[in-house]
Amino acid sequence: MYVYSTIQQQQPLPSRPHHQQQQQQQHHHHHHNHHHQQQQQQQQQQQQQQQQQQQQQQQQQQQQQQQQQQQQQQHSQRLKGSLGRQQEQQQQQQQQQEEEREVLKTPTTAAATAATATQTTKKKRR
Repeated sequence: MYVYSTIQQQQPLPSRPHHQQQQQQQHHHHHHNHHHQQQQQQQQQQQQQQQQQQQQQQQQQQQQQQQQQQQQQQHSQRLKGSLGRQQEQQQQQQQQQEEEREVLKTPTTAAATAATATQTTKKKRR
């Protein structure tokens, strides 16, 4: 019984009815040309969404790198014992993301050094 239950869990149940629905729609829409054209448009939209997801994955990789930096900074601030500074640093992290995207658009390293310089002065002021 235990082996049987594990085999059931391994089967991708939610994906199977999804494919069946798509096949049924295609069979229905072959009779109506107008609906079939709509389906082609939907497929194009899905391809665009996949491209957007790839761009989001690249941005997520940048965020993961920044989170590793932020964890190190938070560790030093926990020794000082102030939760307010952690929230301020999360705001600075969002600024880093925007500035890094600008740096990716303009490959000049001078903009990157200027951005980091402004952030270090903000930390000292606070």
